[in-house]
Amino acid sequence: MASVIADFNVELDKKRVCSTLGYNNGHRPRASFLSLVDECLEEADHLIHPFCAYQIMDVKRVRRPRVTLVNGLKLTVSSEVLSWALAPCQQALVFVSSIGRQLEERVAQLTGNGQMRRAMILDAIGSEAVEKTVCFLQNQVRAIANADDAEITLRYSPGYCDWDIEQQRLLFRAMDSAPLEVDLTEDCLMVPQKSLSGIIGIGWGEKRRLRLSPCRFCTNVGCQNRR
Repeated sequence: MASVIADFNVELDKKRVCSTLGYNNGHRPRASFLSLVDECLEEADHLIHPFCAYQIMDVKRVRRPRVTLVNGLKLTVSSEVLSWALAPCQQALVFVSSIGRQLEERVAQLTGNGQMRRAMILDAIGSEAVEKTVCFLQNQVRAIANADDAEITLRYSPGYCDWDIEQQRLLFRAMDSAPLEVDLTEDCLMVPQKSLSGIIGIGWGEKRRLRLSPCRFCTNVGCQNRR
């Protein structure tokens, strides 16, 4: 059965928000723009409602490219990269996370009113917030795993590397009766958009192997998601 954690604090990084908006590599925003970012961060604090639904499943079988996960129900996901990452794992945490709908509704309202700059900043803050939401979950999992002398992998999401985004449906199945505030479109995109789903592997052996990134074996060196 899936569990839910919600209403925790996410620490937003102003520099990362500015970087998302294109202010990096020595390109510094003006003071007036930074002031507007501060205003938007303060407003976003009342619009962000983070939650994570998750379920820990046993890794029953890995036969590349397929991985079979079980815990009451059975899920079989297919991805060369994911099967490589989960091969040394005994368990996997399946999750769906979001920051809720209010921030996106506010962005849409601002856009409709022609306040494009404020809408753009709030949208960037939302991207940072959902990333920090999943980082919160990942840190919780890592602490529990490390206390049990285990290690965790990087997280993997449908739509990245060779993992077909349509398999997002499988992750939602694993959430069973959890009160999700996230819907899937026919194209398997999540609504609200500031949502993330994925899998994190957990293992009790080959710790160095668990920490490795499969990106080191990938030839797509220009990938923006390279880790």
